[in-house]
This record gives sequence, structure tokens and C-alpha cells, in this order.
Amino acid sequence: MLEEVFKSRLFWFVVGAICTLFGVALKVYFANKSSNKKLFLENVTVERGKWREQLREEVSSFSALASKHYHSVKDLEGGLASKKFSLDIQELNELRVKVRLRLNPHENIDSYDTKLVRSMSRVLLQFEAQRYDRLDRELLRIERCTQHILKNEWDKSKREAITGKMEKSRHKSFT
Repeated sequence: MLEEVFKSRLFWFVVGAICTLFGVALKVYFANKSSNKKLFLENVTVERGKWREQLREEVSSFSALASKHYHSVKDLEGGLASKKFSLDIQELNELRVKVRLRLNPHENIDSYDTKLVRSMSRVLLQFEAQRYDRLDRELLRIERCTQHILKNEWDKSKREAITGKMEKSRHKSFT
């Protein structure tokens, strides 16, 4: 009886149909996986690039304005320097906050994110106190921290582009 089943055309038709369905299912699965990776690469990678460019722009604007402010007040008397400071502080602080909001709030105290925001705050405090002796050092620290952040994000984007999967955050959310 089993031998007759193996010889029947209906049996081989069903076996062929099952194999075809299995092959089509595999093809759909891998095509879908490839499509999802492509969508990820097109969207997330592009957004990460925009994020890096905006951070670069905001930090460079902060540094340029800080340097411009310093050169415009370094030889002024206290009262005139304070007036100039009150004009520039709003824009400097706005840029500092934009950068801070762009960064991870859960980074540890020794991270480049934290060091960057701390240095930006120190620049503002130096201007407020009209003490500019460490300004160059802080502006250099701002540049270096930003370079490290941008490099880390670039490397992360490259790894995600290769794997097609988003890297998990090292930080636990506080809910």
C-alpha cells in the first residue's frame, strides 16, 4: 500500500507543492529581512548623520561665539564687559542647552558627554566672572570631547550599518 502511495502522481504533486511553498516562504523571509535592513540603513543611519552634523554645528557655533566674545571684551573695563556679556550669554547658553539635550543624560561622570557639557558651563562661568585665564583650555577640551563623541557615534553607525541592527543602549531607563 505504501509503495502505491509513493508511485502515485498525487503524492509527488503534494510533495512538490510543499517543497515549493517551503522555498517561497524562505525567499519571502530573506527578502523581508533584507528589506528591513535596507529601511534601517536608509532611515536610522541618515538620522544619525543629521544628529552628528547638528552637534558639530552647535558646538562650533558655541566655540566661535565664545572666542568672539572673549576678543571683544578682553580689553574692556568691567561695566562694558558686563553689558557685552549680557548680550552674548543668551545665545551661548542656548547653544549649551541644545548640546546638552542632544546628549545622553545617563552617561557616567567621566564620559565625554558629561565633560563636554561641564566645559561649556565653565566657559560661561569664566565669562560671568570676567576671568579668562583658562578659556583656551576649556575651548580645546570642548573640541576634543566633541571629536570623541562624533567618532564614537560614527563607529556605532558603521557597526549598525554592517549588522543592520540597532545597538542596545548601555544604560537602563528609569521608569
